Amino acid sequence: MKKVLFTIVLLLSFSVLFSQQVFGSETDRFVIENDYVLDTETGDKYIDGVQVTNGNSNNLSLEELKQLFEEQEKEKNIDENRKEIVKNEEISPNALPFVYVFNQTGTLNRIGSSKKVSADLACPSSGSDCSISVSKGWSISESFSLNYGHPVIRAGASFSWNKSVTRSTSYNMTIPSGKNGHVRFFPYLNRTYGYVKTYNGNTVISNRYVYADSPKKTANGQPDGTFFVQF
Repeated sequence: MKKVLFTIVLLLSFSVLFSQQVFGSETDRFVIENDYVLDTETGDKYIDGVQVTNGNSNNLSLEELKQLFEEQEKEKNIDENRKEIVKNEEISPNALPFVYVFNQTGTLNRIGSSKKVSADLACPSSGSDCSISVSKGWSISESFSLNYGHPVIRAGASFSWNKSVTRSTSYNMTIPSGKNGHVRFFPYLNRTYGYVKTYNGNTVISNRYVYADSPKKTANGQPDGTFFVQF
């Protein structure tokens, strides 16, 4: 009887440990604490998510901001796994007589990695909250998982391709009293994916999976995405 009980306890313990390792890390990293979203891995705190798209501003709740971080983290992990599939061949993009042909198999809407878009500001604890201005002149640029075939990938995408989108107007946000922080930006991206065939004459020498991201832009030509404050 003791052996049976020990076996059951051991199996249950293993099951709990396994489920925590597989499922816990992805859902527990970002949590809502008081009036901010906390990154439990880095200790960073995030507030005031503002989605700016097509010239309109939409304030995000803490839950919506948390979901945005979770989605971006999930996509980042997927990309890390894809890097194991996409092994870049050492082919010069301009090498002749190679000819590249891109066959798109699908598209996705994505959230890119966040970008710092303001200076740090230490808001004095004695007084009201401080206004902080988003800088101008920064850009969100295209990216590719392969180091060749870029022109045919751009041309073969089913959406309008933007190589780069630059922020040309300022934007004001708020740093809480007594906090030292800055503004960051989550860019929204269009992704195309498929296969690039490399021809040497009439011979196919490779057929490689590829994905590539193009930054979205608003109706007034600004990078599309979400601003938020980190402190």
